[in-house]
Amino acid sequence: MKLNALFLIVLTGFGGSSLSARTYTLPELLQLGLENSKEVKMVFEEQRKVASQVSEAYGKALPSIDLTANYSYAFEQYSALGGGMSGGSSGSIADILHSAHVDTAAQSGSYVLANVLDNLFAGFADMTKDQTASLTLSINQALFAQGKVGIGLTIAKVYREGLEAKYANAVQSAKATTTRLFYAALLAKKRQEIQQESVTLREEVLRLSRIQFAVGKGSELDTISARLGYEKSLVDRQNAEDSLHLTEDILMQRIGLPADPSFDVTGEFIMEPYLVDYETAQEKMEKRNYSLIQLKKGLEVQNQLVKLARSDHYPMIYCGASLGKISQFNQGDAMEWYDNQSVFVGMKMNLFNGFTIFQKTRQAQSDKRSYEVNLSLVQDGLDIGLKNAVNQLDVNHKRLESSVTLLKLAEKGYVLAKKAYEVGSKTLVDLNNAEIDWKQAKLAFHASQFGYLSAVIDVKLLLGEL
Repeated sequence: MKLNALFLIVLTGFGGSSLSARTYTLPELLQLGLENSKEVKMVFEEQRKVASQVSEAYGKALPSIDLTANYSYAFEQYSALGGGMSGGSSGSIADILHSAHVDTAAQSGSYVLANVLDNLFAGFADMTKDQTASLTLSINQALFAQGKVGIGLTIAKVYREGLEAKYANAVQSAKATTTRLFYAALLAKKRQEIQQESVTLREEVLRLSRIQFAVGKGSELDTISARLGYEKSLVDRQNAEDSLHLTEDILMQRIGLPADPSFDVTGEFIMEPYLVDYETAQEKMEKRNYSLIQLKKGLEVQNQLVKLARSDHYPMIYCGASLGKISQFNQGDAMEWYDNQSVFVGMKMNLFNGFTIFQKTRQAQSDKRSYEVNLSLVQDGLDIGLKNAVNQLDVNHKRLESSVTLLKLAEKGYVLAKKAYEVGSKTLVDLNNAEIDWKQAKLAFHASQFGYLSAVIDVKLLLGEL
C-alpha cells in the first residue's frame, strides 16, 4: 500500500508538471513570431536568390574558358582533283586522249604530260582523310558587351536593396501582428477575469435581493432587476471566455505554435506617451516607410531596364585565343598531331533587325510609366492610411484619458459606498453595485489601453519605427 501510494504521488507530480500551462511573455512571442513567419522566410529566400544573381552578374564580366574535344568521320564524297569520288581516277586526261583515237606518235608528248598531271592530281586527292580528331582550349573575353554587364550588375544591386527594405517590412509586419494579438489576448484574459468577478458579485446581489424581498424590505422589481443583471453577467462571461479562446488560437497559429489548451500569456499593457502630428508623420513616412523604399528601388530598376533595352544599339566587341591539337587520318593510319593555335578580336553591331530594338525600348518606357503611376497610387493610399492612423491615435488617446477619469470616479464611488455601508447608510446591495461599476470601469479602461496601443502600432508601422 505504501509503495502504491508513493507511486501515485510521483505519478501525480509528473502529471501535474506535464499539464501545467505554458505561459508566454511578449518578447518570447515576438521571437517565435519572427522565427516562424512565412512572409519573413519567403523574403529571406528571395534575398539568397538575388545574392546569387549579383554573383552571376560579376561572373559575366570575367572571361569564359572552354575545353572542346571533337571527333568526326567523313563519308566518301566527290573530289574535283580525282575526277570522281575521293580516291578514284576515272575520267582522267590520258583516258580522254586515248578514247579520242588520236595518233599516238603525233601526240606522244601530250599523252605523257597527261599521265603526269593525272598522277599529280590523284596524289592531291589521296591527301583527303576521312577521320579528324581535335582538342582545343579556348578563352573568350567580352571587351564591351553593349554595357549589359554593368547594367545587369546595377539592376541586381538595386533589386537587392529593395529586397532588404521588403525584408525589414516583413519583420515589422510580423512584429506588429504578434504584438497586437498579444495585447488582444491580454485584453480578453482581463475581460474574462473581470466578468468572472462580476458574476460572483451579481450572484451575491441576487441572493441579497431575494432575502430582502422575502422579509418585506425589497420589491419584486428589485429582485427581477438583480436576476436580469445576474443572467446578463453569465452571458458576458461566456462571451469573454469564447473571445479569449479564439484570440489565443489565432495567436498560436500566427506564431507557428501547435494548438495547446494550456497556452497562456502574461504581462501588462506597455503604455508609453506617443503623439505625432500628420505633417511630421508624413515627413518621416517618406523617408522610413519600407514599402515606399522598396517601390522607389523598383523605379530605379525600371530606369535601368530602359537603358538595357537601348543598349542593343551599341556594338559588341570581343577577343579571345585558342590553343589546340588536330589530327586527320584514315583507317589504320598512325595518328599525327599538329598544333592549332589562334587569337582573335572582333566586333558585332546590328544595323537593322526590323525596328525590334526601338519597339523593345518603347515597351520598357511604357512599363516605367505604368510603374510610376502605380507608385503614385501607393503613395496616395499610404497618405490616406497615415491620416486615418494619426486621427485614430488622437481619438484613442482622448478615450484613454476619459477612461482613466471614469476609472478614478468609479473607484472613488466604491470607496465611498464601502464607508457608507460600514456606517449603515448603504446596504450591501448598494456596495456590490458600486463594486460592479468599478469593475466595468476597469474593463473600459483596459479596452481603451488596447485601442490606444493598437493605434500606436499602426502609426509606427507606417513610419518604420517598430
